[in-house]
Amino acid sequence: QLVAMGWTSYDRVGVSGCSYGGYFAAQAIVRHPQTFAAANPQCALLDTLTEFQLGYATLISYLVGQTPMEWPEAHRRVSPLYLADQARTPTLIFHGDHDFLQVDVARNFHAALAQRGVPVTMLEFRGEEHGVARVPAHERVAAQAQIAFFRRHLAPPG
Repeated sequence: QLVAMGWTSYDRVGVSGCSYGGYFAAQAIVRHPQTFAAANPQCALLDTLTEFQLGYATLISYLVGQTPMEWPEAHRRVSPLYLADQARTPTLIFHGDHDFLQVDVARNFHAALAQRGVPVTMLEFRGEEHGVARVPAHERVAAQAQIAFFRRHLAPPG
């Protein structure tokens, strides 16, 4: 809508979010690869199959509508990790190494994007859980990295 109204252009639109917002950002770049010029998913759910096995099985079943055993294809369709081959958007991933969402899945998403040739960087924050908030120095590093990333990948006005 912003582009259609003439307020911006696709090369000036980025997406970011943490937790469900991170999931949304990751979904956005795999489902709509031409829509965003840059993305910063943070502490994102990237693989419902792994999360079902290692985390919140009842919540994942509720969110997807069935267990992976009952409907494996649905779990693959809603997991950005399995759709990474669709992505083209430069991506900056933030994830804590103590997040209840497995950091290895974020590493796998990073690797899948890199293998595809997508410009991607991952910052893994030691001692952080779900979000970058426990260590004040990490908040500053994340904020500065995000600002620099979007400045680099979003076209300047005019």
